[in-house]
Formats: sequence, structure tokens, C-alpha cells
Amino acid sequence: MMQSYRRFQEWQYRGCSLRESVVFLQTLDTDGVLMAAFLTRIRDNAHTLRRSERRVAEVVLAMPRKVMGMSISQLAERAEVSEPTVMRFTQQLGLKGYREFSLNLAQELGPRAPSVRTDVEAGDDVATIGAKICASSSAALAQFQDQADWKAIERIVDALAGVERFEFYGVGASGLVAQDAQQKFFRLGKAANAYNDPHQQIMSASVADARTGILAFSYTGRSRETVEAAALATRSGAEVVAVTAAPSPLAEGSRHLLALPRFEDTFLYTPMASRLVQLAVVDILVTSLALRCGDELTDRLSRIKDSLNTVRPGPTAPNKSKDDDTWEATS
Repeated sequence: MMQSYRRFQEWQYRGCSLRESVVFLQTLDTDGVLMAAFLTRIRDNAHTLRRSERRVAEVVLAMPRKVMGMSISQLAERAEVSEPTVMRFTQQLGLKGYREFSLNLAQELGPRAPSVRTDVEAGDDVATIGAKICASSSAALAQFQDQADWKAIERIVDALAGVERFEFYGVGASGLVAQDAQQKFFRLGKAANAYNDPHQQIMSASVADARTGILAFSYTGRSRETVEAAALATRSGAEVVAVTAAPSPLAEGSRHLLALPRFEDTFLYTPMASRLVQLAVVDILVTSLALRCGDELTDRLSRIKDSLNTVRPGPTAPNKSKDDDTWEATS
């Protein structure tokens, strides 16, 4: 396919129109497989696009599988256009935006490109439901790995490493993620609290300062209570990290953004894939911070583990006999 792309570029260099050039690619994707209907649609509409929008079409047609894993900013950078140009390109195809474009591309490139949509149907049996949900979850984590801005996440870890206490905001399903974060971050040896109640979030935000690190969880970024608390804490000087999709009110009102990919409709079903990605984000951050603590944290975690062993004995934990100094299993 690389040879095909070079020849495609040569055609353009010789002055051929985009429509003439893409004929060369009209039946092949990056693996030499028959081009899907969605890519054919892009090819057939290319001549109606503005010059900048055509550059987006060229990239999509030349490397559709790579584009499938790109965020809108990555595709814009690859095509050397602005993000609004990419949005206009998707709208010229009759789509609502980049999210719908990505879904169409993923659905048409075959089983090697699993969609993050669950698509559970009324007639599915348990095994089918399980397979779809597992595939959806795996695809969501892979999409986050591909699209995450790891340099931005590194800066977030740097900011959180300097705070004295952690607080976590979230409501509904995101509130459960906030509780999981509290359970893990307190092991770093700093105060950690999770707030699911909107009033507690606002009160916490009002007394936050530069010594406070706050993770605000909301997949949509539009949970009013969390948005207001995060904005207040940011104005108070706290290191507020919005764990959300962007653009969104929560992203705009926070000091830092840890962007989640947009991949599911949260209107009907309780979100599953988004919650798993949020939980993975918690693990990434707390593990990164833990590695900076060195031997001090290792000793602390050992003490925590020893203390837990005293309250959760195994199924055959022994009791010492008073008579013969032997050990007998507990009943």
C-alpha cells in the first residue's frame, strides 16, 4: 500500500485532479482489501470539497486504518488543516460530526477494527451479550491508549505530585469512579476524600487552594454540579484535573484536561466502556505518582497489606491449640 500511496502522490504532483488521483485508490484500503462503501462515498464526494477539506479526504483515503485511531486534532495535524476544517469535512459527508465519522469508519473496516459500540439487541443470548460487551470494553481501552495525550498526562502527574491532599468529584456512575480513586490515592500517604454529594463538592471547592489536587470525573463533561465545583476550585487556585471528553463545560472550567475519547451514547444505557476508561485513568495516575515515592511508599504499602491480613484470614487460617501446640483449621 505504501507504493500505492507514493504513486497517488506522484499523480497529484503531475497536476491530476483529486478526483482523477483517487481513482487509483478507489478499490483498495491500506491492506489492499476492497474499499468499503463509506470510503467510496468519501472518494465520490471529494470533488465537491474545498481545497483544505480535500486534504483531509486524501489522508483518509490513503491511510483509513490509521485515521480510525486518530483524534480530530491528530487528523487535522496530519492533513495540515485546522480542526474546524475536519469538522466541515465530516459535515459535507452528511454526518453530525467527527464522532459519527469515526464510528462509520470503524464499522466498515472489518473485524480487525472492533467498534466500541455494544450494539446489544433484544434477541441476544447471554453469551452474545458477553462477547459484545467484552469487545466493546477492549476497544474502548485501546482507543484511549491510541488517542491519549501522554505529554499532557505527564504534566498532570507533575502537578499532582506537588499537592498535599487529594479530592475527587463525581455524580452517578462517575461518583463510583471518584470513590475508587479515593480508595487508591490515600495509600500515597496524603489525605484523600471523594465527594458524590453536590453540596459537599461546592463546600470542598470553596476551601481548596494550591495545595489541593482535584480530579473531577464526568464522561459527558456536562454534569452541572461537578462543572460548577470544578470551576470554583480552579478559581481558588487548586490543581483541578477534568477527566472528561472535550470540548465540554467541565474541560473549559478546569486547570488541566485529561481527555477521554467520545465513543458511546449515554442516553439509554448505563455507560460501561467510559467507566472502565475512567478507572484505567485512576490507575495510571496513582501508579505514576507511586513510582515517584520510592522506598517510603513500599514500606507504607507493606504495613497496609499486613494490617489487612489480620482482618481477612484465608479459608483455612489456623488456630493454635492450647493442648498440644498444634494448629487446627478454623471452622
